[in-house]
Amino acid sequence: MRKVICTLTVVCMLVGLCGCTKTPYEVRARQVSGDSETFEYVKTNPDENFKDVTVDFAMELFSRTYKDGENSLVSPVSVMLCLGMVANGASEYTLKEFEEVLGQDITMEELNRYYATYRKMLVDSSEKSVSIANSIWINNWEKFVVKEDFIKKNETFYDAQIYQAPFDATTVTDINHWVKENTNGMIPSVIDDLPPDSLMVLVNALAFEGEWVEPYYTDQVRDYNFTNINGQVEIADGLRCYEYAYMEDENTVGFVKDYTNGYKLVVFLPDEDVNFGEYVTSFTGEKYLGLVNNIK
Repeated sequence: MRKVICTLTVVCMLVGLCGCTKTPYEVRARQVSGDSETFEYVKTNPDENFKDVTVDFAMELFSRTYKDGENSLVSPVSVMLCLGMVANGASEYTLKEFEEVLGQDITMEELNRYYATYRKMLVDSSEKSVSIANSIWINNWEKFVVKEDFIKKNETFYDAQIYQAPFDATTVTDINHWVKENTNGMIPSVIDDLPPDSLMVLVNALAFEGEWVEPYYTDQVRDYNFTNINGQVEIADGLRCYEYAYMEDENTVGFVKDYTNGYKLVVFLPDEDVNFGEYVTSFTGEKYLGLVNNIK
């Protein structure tokens, strides 16, 4: 047994959650809405080009955030949506940079529509087992004026809740409570304070809850020899089971395990003689699609 890469399709890594009882709380920040009426959401189904650039972005994000010898958990969907919201405040050269990173040759206007549809697909098609929420918190300093178009675009395409707040201790509490509410209590807080010169905070909360089509059971747990990333053998709890969707390429084997809500866990195991750090950095969107499109 060796170190593995796990992802959840579609190209997002999600945190499994358990239910909780919500406690009454009233946000003290003032919720606002844009006055502009110039933006209308039109459903734009993801095409092959959007899928390709999205997977490219996800794999590049994973390779850049992975640190040798450490576990890594990242949600490309969350990062894409947050960067998309930020990009709606950019123009000229900066906007072009956002478009290149997120969509390669897709404009931000098109990406807004794609992201809106993609977000709705993830939430609406999963028996309510996936929730995605966005919010923007704006410092209510009187000299800081945010353009109406920025607010309206993010309301329209990202369903973002917009708040004006004093950016003091009450705002820290508000943001943490918003995150807790939108992750079913799994993440109780994300910030301890706000830098004194901060003017805006953008937050994405993504939660996933799923059950296996074929669950694991306690009597399947055994002690196994596990070779860690440093080549040392340890005794670790392991599961022995049969799976029925298999894939491989020149240096990878993998399998797929189904959730009851239509999502899938995809696991990749590099060959034993492959350097894991080099393997991660070489794991491109093309390699990912080559594996998942050839499941046996």
